[in-house]
Amino acid sequence: MRYETLRERGAGQVAVLSERRRSIQAALDATVDAAVVASMESESSRLRAESEQIAAELASIATTSQELDASEDALAQRWAAFELEWGEGGGAERRGGRRAQRVGCSSQRERANRG
Repeated sequence: MRYETLRERGAGQVAVLSERRRSIQAALDATVDAAVVASMESESSRLRAESEQIAAELASIATTSQELDASEDALAQRWAAFELEWGEGGGAERRGGRRAQRVGCSSQRERANRG
């Protein structure tokens, strides 16, 4: 009889230890899950902040790009005006004509001063 009592007592202790092991494993799993969730929430927060920073930089770049486009358009218009006035040898001819006018004017002044 004493043998059976010890055997049943041992079996009860094994059952209690098995239940405690399952309970500890469940608590450990819950802790690991909580740590993973906390890590993912932290990562999500960091990524959200980076996304907002990138959106702000993108808006700044868009503004700068628009300003650059406007400057390029203005430059193209000024270049076209320059080409109309000075391009294809026309400018050289005009400069030559203006020199001839200046030389002619100075010659006329010299004659007027002499005479």
